[in-house]
Amino acid sequence: MGGRASWDRMAKALGLPLDVLLDLPRLEMQGQHVLRIENHRGLRSINDSRVEVRLRGGLLRISGHELHLVTLTSSLLVIAGRIRALEFAEGSPP
Repeated sequence: MGGRASWDRMAKALGLPLDVLLDLPRLEMQGQHVLRIENHRGLRSINDSRVEVRLRGGLLRISGHELHLVTLTSSLLVIAGRIRALEFAEGSPP
């Protein structure tokens, strides 16, 4: 399929959000204290200062202080603590 406009038209025609159609993760932050990640591919590592989450096409590194899991299901991950930075690394994580 073509560019972004084509995907936008298809999403609208099907009545689906674009992130669902493209199988993309959805991230939502509540201030600097809570991060919700939908459509993740699992955890790679976790400690109180860094969390690595597998995503489609790469890895998300979350750094901060007192980080901890609030929720972990096959489709939803919620991390709380003092979040300082998010870093995306492209490519397939091991």
